[in-house]
Amino acid sequence: MRKILMTAMLAGGLALGLAGVAAADEDMFKAMDANKDGVLTKDEFAAHGMQNDFAKYDKDGDGKVSREEFDAVEAAKVK
Repeated sequence: MRKILMTAMLAGGLALGLAGVAAADEDMFKAMDANKDGVLTKDEFAAHGMQNDFAKYDKDGDGKVSREEFDAVEAAKVK
């Protein structure tokens, strides 16, 4: 019983941790999106000292980073 309880607590903590990461990513994306158009540009990355990371986030090469692209890169960091 104790082992089951410990496993449940660990799983719950992990879920809360991942939810916290998602919330932090959302806050980061919103903070970086200076013009609030829902995508990030090279200039917006540069304004946060992340100009060298832009290509890694711009998966489709269209010159802007969507919320989905941003989230995918951030989620891969957690794994």
